[in-house]
Amino acid sequence: LIVLAASSAELHPLVETVVEQAQEAVSQPINIVGHTLHVGFSTGVAFSSGRNPSISELIHWADLAAAEVKRSGRGSVHSYDKTLLLEQERRLSVTQALRRAMSADEFDIEYQPVIDAHTGDIIAYEALLRWNSAVLGPVVPDEFIPIAEESALIVDIGEWCMRKACQTIQDDADIPVSTKIAINVSIRQIVMPNFAHMVSRVLADTGLASDRMVLEVTESIFEKRQTAQIATVLDQLHNMGIEIYIDDFGTGYSSLSRLHEIRIDAVKIDKSFVLSMD
Repeated sequence: LIVLAASSAELHPLVETVVEQAQEAVSQPINIVGHTLHVGFSTGVAFSSGRNPSISELIHWADLAAAEVKRSGRGSVHSYDKTLLLEQERRLSVTQALRRAMSADEFDIEYQPVIDAHTGDIIAYEALLRWNSAVLGPVVPDEFIPIAEESALIVDIGEWCMRKACQTIQDDADIPVSTKIAINVSIRQIVMPNFAHMVSRVLADTGLASDRMVLEVTESIFEKRQTAQIATVLDQLHNMGIEIYIDDFGTGYSSLSRLHEIRIDAVKIDKSFVLSMD
């Protein structure tokens, strides 16, 4: 739905009124063949005051603002500003560079040790994906991982990371056979067809025992629409001997009461809760 509003007076009050009326109209339930449907409404707003953009530019700006609403949770209103255009250009650059990253061998993995607090022994390593782009330079995971997930590139990147980490741990003679490797996986990977089969194939190809693998997921596994499918996949992984951890626990919408819904071996409390502790 595109609305063009013109007024000789200050536009902001008019736009607020139009948005409220549109939201009220769209939010009305729709009855189709005995089913009641509800339509969401995310609004992007762009104003022409201060310069004289074309209609197509205004529509493009409003579309950028609406896309920002959808990324941040949907259902609200966002006004366009110049930073949105800069962010879009950056996202496009990162997406294009990501498509070339694997073939250009630009990814690397850092191995963060997990220490037993009582003995001081290294009991596991967490595989942390790093990207040094030939075009953009180093790009932090907080920026490129969400973009990879949105574009589905995370599926191929995730398999590469898993295979590389398993092979590295398996081939290092100095690492005890009891030491585990923890690998982050996204919900986009888990719900793809035959994810458990892909994990099994990686273990077979690298020779790593399944009880040495830990897969770390986020609280998004509790997303209501896919809980049953995710639970089935995680059960398959558990039956193979793989442990499942929830990473960054406490930052999403889940609660401790939901942990019984899916088989989980451990939760990792998000650092924001523990950084200030003694």
